[in-house]
Amino acid sequence: EGRVQVADNKRISLLQKQAVLEAAALRDKGKTAEEIKEILEAHALEHRIYLGVESLKQLRKGGRISPATAAIGTALQIKPVLRLWEGGIDLFAKVRGRKQMEQKMIEALRRDLETDFAGKPVSLYVAYVGTPEQGEAWRQTVQEAFPGHPVTKDVLSLVIACHTGLNVFGIGLAQNLEI
Repeated sequence: EGRVQVADNKRISLLQKQAVLEAAALRDKGKTAEEIKEILEAHALEHRIYLGVESLKQLRKGGRISPATAAIGTALQIKPVLRLWEGGIDLFAKVRGRKQMEQKMIEALRRDLETDFAGKPVSLYVAYVGTPEQGEAWRQTVQEAFPGHPVTKDVLSLVIACHTGLNVFGIGLAQNLEI
């Protein structure tokens, strides 16, 4: 009877959580299920996510990279940075070492804030697969890089973790709906 709608807003993990909270706020403002679906889908691509992968082991096991690529990458300490946007995932950068991986993701998010999201209300997020201490250390690193924005932290969704393995760190932003 139209009370339930499925919105494909191309979001995952913490950004999907934000969308659910925004949907509840829209409901509380009197929007119908159909109106909420339309609003969420209209804002589907107003986000960015970057993932830094510590180990190539799970990417090799899942067939996403060849055994030779994994061996060479591991020997050279290559860390891929993946970008999730516009409904897909791609290789954003390859860097050497953990610190360069973190810096590349922070630089990418800073560029997004200064260009595509300049002057727009956004929320910043970090996610991780690892220990709570690793997650908090990553959140603090990102918070120091973006002192004017509160940074929310949570565990990365298992949908992503099963493809990437342990010690994966994500950073992202989503434009807030004006409710």
